[in-house]
Amino acid sequence: MSSQGIIIDAGQEVRDPGRNVPRALINGMVLVIVVYGMANLAYFYALPFREIATSNSLLYPDALPVATKAAQTFIGTLGTKLVTTAFLLSIMGGLQGVIMVYARIPFAMALHGLFLSTMGTVSKGTSAPVWAIGIQAGWACAMAILGSFDQLTDFVLFAAWVFYGLTAASVFVLRLKMPNAVRPYRTLGYPVVPLIFVLTAIWLVINTLQSNPVGSTIGLLPTRHTSIGLFSSQTEEANNKRMCELNSVASVGLLTEVAQTSKRP
Repeated sequence: MSSQGIIIDAGQEVRDPGRNVPRALINGMVLVIVVYGMANLAYFYALPFREIATSNSLLYPDALPVATKAAQTFIGTLGTKLVTTAFLLSIMGGLQGVIMVYARIPFAMALHGLFLSTMGTVSKGTSAPVWAIGIQAGWACAMAILGSFDQLTDFVLFAAWVFYGLTAASVFVLRLKMPNAVRPYRTLGYPVVPLIFVLTAIWLVINTLQSNPVGSTIGLLPTRHTSIGLFSSQTEEANNKRMCELNSVASVGLLTEVAQTSKRP
């Protein structure tokens, strides 16, 4: 579900990002809501409530996923294979976008002096951030070996929602600190919409800490130690300036830099 929002991180490569990025996000979210709603209706049509409530989760880690249970009601044991195949195809499709886009994050940080300069290196032939993609692939392989799928998703989603909330909160900070900055897109429903999002993110983070304190803490540790290692050697003034620049870029689709890039042939 969250992968539909990765277009933000690739905003520099989108034509007319001030118009197309918000449209992609809104349309993608509407589509996700419709698909999830239809899937849940199908689950409740095929299964009794108790079967749904006792499907695979933190409380029932050894139970079958609800989608598998629903499929088994009308195609028997073949349902397990079909659902597994559908999951794998969905993951492969999501990985295509994730691999392409998430490497742009350390790449952009390197360009702003916030990460290893090697990460800012691109291929002469394809202009792809080869070092960022390679290191990302190595890190992903290490994580896949060290943890299960459920463990990794628990780690990642908790840390992700921490930063989702911080990113939305940065809209308020940047409106105060940079009131005259160029903004190709102004947040819809400001300040109510971002405030609701921030409060929701806080609730999800607190809820996850209470329901899975060990997994959520482990997921946050790499972020904490990486941040300390990256910024401890820099002055506070330079840090604040660079972080403000990077947050500004991330929050509104690379702002002026994106607008200029999108006009190039």
